Amino acid sequence: MQKTVTIELKVRYKDPEKFAIVRKAAARSAQGLLAAASLISDEHKPMIAVSAFDPLDGNEGIDIFTEVTDEE
Repeated sequence: MQKTVTIELKVRYKDPEKFAIVRKAAARSAQGLLAAASLISDEHKPMIAVSAFDPLDGNEGIDIFTEVTDEE
């Protein structure tokens, strides 16, 4: 059986630095979700995609492994 789980968050900020915080939070959450799904996986590896959409700029992928570093 295959399922797709979608989580969508829409935010609007005047300060673009606030969106940077949300991007990092999304990356960290995705890391945790992927880890949990991987621990209970059977024979197929789970896949994850995280992106940000802006009506003017379009879709932008977020790499969950480079978005957040250990220093943060």
